[in-house]
Amino acid sequence: MIKKLCAVSLVSHPKVLAQGAFNGEYLIVDQLTPLSGRLEQWQPGLLETLNHTLNKQFLILVEDASRLFNMGYTLTLDQSAPAENRSYQNIALDYYFALSGLGEIQGNQLGNIIFQHGLQRHQIHRNSINIDKDDKGRNRYDIDYQRFTGYQRAVLLLVLGALHFNPASHDYLTLLLGSKPPDKLAHLPPGLAAIIRGR
Repeated sequence: MIKKLCAVSLVSHPKVLAQGAFNGEYLIVDQLTPLSGRLEQWQPGLLETLNHTLNKQFLILVEDASRLFNMGYTLTLDQSAPAENRSYQNIALDYYFALSGLGEIQGNQLGNIIFQHGLQRHQIHRNSINIDKDDKGRNRYDIDYQRFTGYQRAVLLLVLGALHFNPASHDYLTLLLGSKPPDKLAHLPPGLAAIIRGR
């Protein structure tokens, strides 16, 4: 099954709309479009695109600190993932380097990440990031934000959409339902639900 992805990074320069797909093995980065000008210039077109992709069953991730865009999953890369107590940025970079380490590296293909022709200039190179270990032995990435662009942030959002946010993940369910787990007995009459719960 192919997972269609749409990601928007609104926290850095330039602001970027990204689209791609993941087939379970390869992540295809199909589009990286800058959103230039003032908010009122690009907001209507972005909302139209997001509505269109939502109707086409794309998984949508929006990096927006202002929370103006309440569509899909709204997060920031420096935010901590509930299940891992670790930033989404660190998780995304783990996945990114794992994918890029598989398969061939040639032209617009970086392992199992394939960039649409011309977009490979937005690859993230391991030698441009300092890698340390946290207290649990996991990779912690120290990024030079002067060189880290909105294009690269959008690529990381696509990676998160491809590999981290799936219907079985704790983070997916938390963002979908809030912090309260679903009541599996809600469809039953209250008396029967109370008996099953032992109350």
